[in-house]
Amino acid sequence: MLMESVFRFMSLFLYFPPLAIAIGFFFRFFNKNSASGRNRTVNVTAVLWMLYGIYESYMSWIWSRNVVGPIRIDLLLIGPILIALSLIAVVLLVKRSRAQ
Repeated sequence: MLMESVFRFMSLFLYFPPLAIAIGFFFRFFNKNSASGRNRTVNVTAVLWMLYGIYESYMSWIWSRNVVGPIRIDLLLIGPILIALSLIAVVLLVKRSRAQ
């Protein structure tokens, strides 16, 4: 049930890859504008979301058009990692904002 929800959420980026880049900018913006300083985990999460957006754009617009039957096994690894890092980053940002 949980993994189904994760994969359903990640399927949004299959149809609209720039949304992943926007999530990366979201984490970067809120980490940069916090008064207590920057957090490396949130920065890594932001960069990974942006890289995933670029990667997914390539996979959607170039790779999948050249392949007869694209099977995306890579999403089984990428999706849960990005979701877990995002949850950790949100917890860190919320904890930091409450500490101020």
